[in-house]
This record gives sequence, structure tokens and C-alpha cells, in this order.
Amino acid sequence: MTRLTEGNCSAGSAERSAPVPCKKTTRKALSRLLVPFLFLSTACTTASADRDAGRVVFYTSWPQSTTRQVVDAFNRAHPDVRATYVLGETLELGARIQTESESGSLGGDVVVLADPAVTEVLARDGAFAEVPLPQFAEMRKGYYDPRGRWAAPRIAVGALWYNVEALRSRGLAPPGSWFDLLDPRYAPLTVMPSPVVAGTMATLISATVPDRRFGWGYWRRLAHGGAGFTNYVTDSARMVAARQAGIGYTLSNYTKQYPLHPKGSTRIAVPREGGIIVPSAASVLAEAPHPGAARTFFRYLMSPEVARILVKDGNYSPRLDAPTPQGLLPLARLPAMRLHTDWIMKPESRNEIQRRWHEVTGLSGG
Repeated sequence: MTRLTEGNCSAGSAERSAPVPCKKTTRKALSRLLVPFLFLSTACTTASADRDAGRVVFYTSWPQSTTRQVVDAFNRAHPDVRATYVLGETLELGARIQTESESGSLGGDVVVLADPAVTEVLARDGAFAEVPLPQFAEMRKGYYDPRGRWAAPRIAVGALWYNVEALRSRGLAPPGSWFDLLDPRYAPLTVMPSPVVAGTMATLISATVPDRRFGWGYWRRLAHGGAGFTNYVTDSARMVAARQAGIGYTLSNYTKQYPLHPKGSTRIAVPREGGIIVPSAASVLAEAPHPGAARTFFRYLMSPEVARILVKDGNYSPRLDAPTPQGLLPLARLPAMRLHTDWIMKPESRNEIQRRWHEVTGLSGG
């Protein structure tokens, strides 16, 4: 199953990318990380022989509405460069880069990924060019690689989104802890995405499974308590907004995509154990077909103009001059769970996620 779509922002449209044969081999480190998820990548684009600097292709896991705003703004600011985009979940895009690179048909120039482990492995494996920028001096430390292999223009917070009316009608208070979801009153109202498909959910798993307070036992108890499970973070957001679920794990920016619904209003609750800080790291691909335009686009992603778009859409920006998104705590005051990226980067951990998630939920996630 794939949700990869391609878009021409100047035309305001998106089309499903056509599958072509792909060679599923790659460098050793990246292959070990993504082998369990290769089935996600069914779309490859034949590399263009035209390395014209006037084009740039953006691979991104951002929502389409945010992506279109950013790319349209870039096209207006840089009329000599035409930017288009390909949408996909982080693990889909990682697998796509893997297969395209090995078959010599890389179609993307710049990529944004929301899974720190995938970004780290790709960076270590030489998949990204080094593009240090002067703008790094205007950003919070920790949200960019000093060598310029990646930088995060967007920071989202993974937390619990709840439907106010759905809880109120049952006399329930908003959840204050991840462990509230294990309560028999809350569990049947809860929906969670799949860590096999959604990089953001894989990040939550990397925070909870190695933590003795949680482990896989937490997820087993949640499933046995009647929680529902879906594939994508956007699915859980839509279900909560439509009151098909009362509580779901999703990202803070979806409060702007699904702000109100006839069946109820929604709010974000950051559990006292912490939320998940999810930086969406952008990188210029080392084998980018349009390297000059790619660097121009990468630099634009770190600009105040893009920060304004992202904050308006409910995201945090790492820029020091960026305001806090409306209705959210300042980033420095947010309680955050520790991400065990060293654990999730191990190939055996990725295999464990796929196997255990199926055992816990009965779903393969694909």
C-alpha cells in the first residue's frame, strides 16, 4: 500500500505517482533499517536527463495544505525555479529514496522526513549533501546539523488530541496522562496510528517501548482494553474531529487542518509524562538531479517566510525569531519524552516493531 502522490503546486493539483520497476537493493546501513518497510515503496520516478537548475522536486511528509503553501511561496519568490512536490509518509519516502538511488533513477532533490532515526541513518550513509547555511545562526541548537546534512524547518508535537463533546457527553475529563488511556472508560474511545507506516508513531514507540513504565505491555493493555488502530496519523486526526473516536495520537499542526467539526470541537492535551517533539528534518539529497536549485530551496525552507507559514498552520519553528503557535505552550516549556533513537535505529528493533505491532493489534500496518 502506498500513499505517495505527486503535485504541481502552480497548478494546484496532486496526482498519484505511477509505479515503475524498482531495484530493491541499497547501501548496507540504510537497507538494514528499512528492509521491514520496503513493501511501502511501490512508486519510483525515472531520473530526468535534464539537470536544469530551473527545477526542484520536493519529497515531503508534510500535509498537502502546508506543502502547497510553502512551494507556492517559493515559486513566487523564485520565478526562475519551478518547484513541484511528492507527498508520502516518512517510511514510504525513505524506501523510495532507497530504491530510486540504487536503480540510478533518483527523482527528488530535497526531502523532509519526520523520523529522526531514518534521517540519521540516511545522513550517516552519505545520502545527504552537506549544505551549511548562515541561517543556522538564527535557529535553536539541536535542530540542525552543523555540517548541513539536515535542518528542521518545522517542529511538531505528538500528543493526545481529543474531541471535547465526545468526552463531555460521557462525563470524562481530558486525559492528563498516557496511562489514562488504559482506563476502561477511555480505552474504547481511543484510536492510534501504526508505527509500521507512520514515522511519527514509530517515534512514539521509540519513546515508550524502551521505557520500563511502558514497554510493549502498555500497548497490549491498550489494545485489549478496546482501543482502535488505523494506519496514518491523519486518520486518527480525522476520526477524532468527526467524533468517530474520542481520543487519538496525532500532531499539533492538525488542529489547524481539522479545527472544528459539526460533531464537536477538538483540543490538544500534552500528557504529564511528556509529548513527542517531532522535528521534520529537511535535506538536500547527495545525488539530487538539480543540485543548484535544491540548495536554493533548502535555504528557503529555513527562511522567516516559511516559518510564518508553518506557525500559522500550528507548527513550531526552530527560528529564534518565530512566535509560538496559537493555543500552544512555548517550546521550551513543553514536557517531552525521551526518544531512544539508538534503540529504534537497530535493525532488530525495526523488525520487532513490525512483529510486535501485528501481535498486539492483529494488523500488519500496510
